[in-house]
Amino acid sequence: SLVFTGTLETMSRSEAKSIAENMGAKVSSTISSNTNLLISGISSGSKLNRARDKGIKVITENEWLELIKCEDIMYDIKENRVVFTIEKDNKIVDAVGRADGKALPKWKRYGKSDAPYSHGVGDIAVVVEDCISAIVVGGKTYTGVALLGTSLLDGHRQFLTNFSKVVVALDPDALPKTLQIAKELKGHIKEVKALKLYDDIKYMKQTDINNLKELIWN
Repeated sequence: SLVFTGTLETMSRSEAKSIAENMGAKVSSTISSNTNLLISGISSGSKLNRARDKGIKVITENEWLELIKCEDIMYDIKENRVVFTIEKDNKIVDAVGRADGKALPKWKRYGKSDAPYSHGVGDIAVVVEDCISAIVVGGKTYTGVALLGTSLLDGHRQFLTNFSKVVVALDPDALPKTLQIAKELKGHIKEVKALKLYDDIKYMKQTDINNLKELIWN
């Protein structure tokens, strides 16, 4: 199992936990005999010392990101933002940054492209609220596509037409928007479904994951 300690710069610990578990890892909150990896953030304390005493492998947050192959995550030191790069035709065309803490605006678009942030190589697109959710969902089965706003851009529509099946899975408090976007996409995509979530998809609650699988295959 693995343990996160200290403050992470690119995401919250709960978000990091969701990503790790989505990739098949077991995440614990405490150091034990079953711990084989500690990811150390800023101001790591007793857990770091205990891991070193026990001979447990310790890596930094950047090393962990490299390990899980999130090459599209960078950091804007000047503005203290986690930056998610957007690619089109294998070239970086834009980026979106999420502010640390309570700084505003929370999300910033660096360029003028309307291309969406996506993550994964799956045949089924899942439209989600933000970049972290797209990373959590995206993989071999699904491609996570971040909405990052209140409505679809032309870039979203163009990108999503590459998929024959799309699921709209926005946060629970955005159900009306979920239904609206699903309705809008039905004129462009062969199969579009709306998923009612019980929690943000980034937290990978088992009920939501089961409902997503059931919605896809039924």
